[in-house]
Amino acid sequence: MLAILQNPKILVPIGLVLLLTGILAGVVFGLTSSDSTTERYIALDSGGAIIAGDQGNVWAQAGTGKQTLETLLPITVTEAKTNGWIEQTACIPNNGKYLTQKDSQYLLIFNIQDELIGIYLISNSEKQSPWIKAESLSFGSQNVIDYPHWNLVVNLKNPSNACVLDQ
Repeated sequence: MLAILQNPKILVPIGLVLLLTGILAGVVFGLTSSDSTTERYIALDSGGAIIAGDQGNVWAQAGTGKQTLETLLPITVTEAKTNGWIEQTACIPNNGKYLTQKDSQYLLIFNIQDELIGIYLISNSEKQSPWIKAESLSFGSQNVIDYPHWNLVVNLKNPSNACVLDQ
């Protein structure tokens, strides 16, 4: 048996058969697997439980019978603009570009690839840390928020590369 395994005339064909089998399995798996990608789901939610109901999912505050508020966030600039968001700044290094919507309590932050990378939460009432007080939100001559407010930035991706094309 050892002599057979040491014979190159036998080992080479066996190796080629195993290699071709591996390649064929990879091709078959690649062709039969689903091309769908996982949908990105980013939402702001006021809390509560998701309860399956006859009409699909019912959003309910646990124990109170009140419905919860869920706001799906756009994940691209195109989707945001379609939903009424307005681009307020060009891409600001180490920050991103800010989009606003009338009467919204938050701003959306996108990178140069137009992907949602952060949320700038706004409050007019005093908040505890990690919220911070700001007199305004300005970048040079670009004034995004022109009044004192409390804010909390939620970064979904590292903003240090927000304006770098090749990420």
